[in-house]
Amino acid sequence: MSVCRHGCFFVKQLLYLKLESPPLTVPSSHLPRYLGFYQRSYRSPARAKREGEELAEAKEEAAMASTKVQRIMTQPINLIFRFLQSKARIQIWLFEQRDLRIEGRIIGFDEYMNLVLDDADELNVKKNTRKPLGRILLKGDNITLMMNTGK
Repeated sequence: MSVCRHGCFFVKQLLYLKLESPPLTVPSSHLPRYLGFYQRSYRSPARAKREGEELAEAKEEAAMASTKVQRIMTQPINLIFRFLQSKARIQIWLFEQRDLRIEGRIIGFDEYMNLVLDDADELNVKKNTRKPLGRILLKGDNITLMMNTGK
């Protein structure tokens, strides 16, 4: 750190002014060399120290984030959209109907989880039968579980 005869001091190429003097009283001899730094980052020494500590903390967090495996929360609507995009055949368990399940490909849905299914089949688990339904609209109130059948 160096201090000039005007009371200004320089630390690491940054110009700091005495807090008593307004910024406009900086000697013009200092401005050409440090003008860019002065215009962008006039900071008190305490603020510079605090920002330096914050920068160090941010670098530590970034280093930790790159080494950790981050788990990202999947929203239900995103999973349904993924089923729609991949044209995967899904099985839907129905609310309060343990014996019946619906299989089909999602071709549309809305915010209430109402689904439009193509090539839908009704599966009876007890009888082990399959009844083709074609294209159907399944109300979201009836859905208990959705899973990919892998077909």
